[in-house]
Amino acid sequence: MSLSVKALHPDPWRSFAATHRVGDTLPGTVAKIVPFGVFVRLAPGVQGLAHGHGPANPERAVATGDAVRATLLGVDLVRRRISLSLDE
Repeated sequence: MSLSVKALHPDPWRSFAATHRVGDTLPGTVAKIVPFGVFVRLAPGVQGLAHGHGPANPERAVATGDAVRATLLGVDLVRRRISLSLDE
């Protein structure tokens, strides 16, 4: 028999997927900027990626820590990936 503290807490990804649908507009915070896009923190333990908003596209510039609004394009629970589009 084993005991895990992690097992006592609900999975934030499953909670997120249960309460949000494709097309929803969500508030978030820019967590990380990479050449191919921007990672947005949507909830504790849950981040999504907005492709095409990174340094390669300076006209869509955002900074780490910026509050943004994003549209949910897809959720893949198996791969733990969320696709977003940043609202302009």
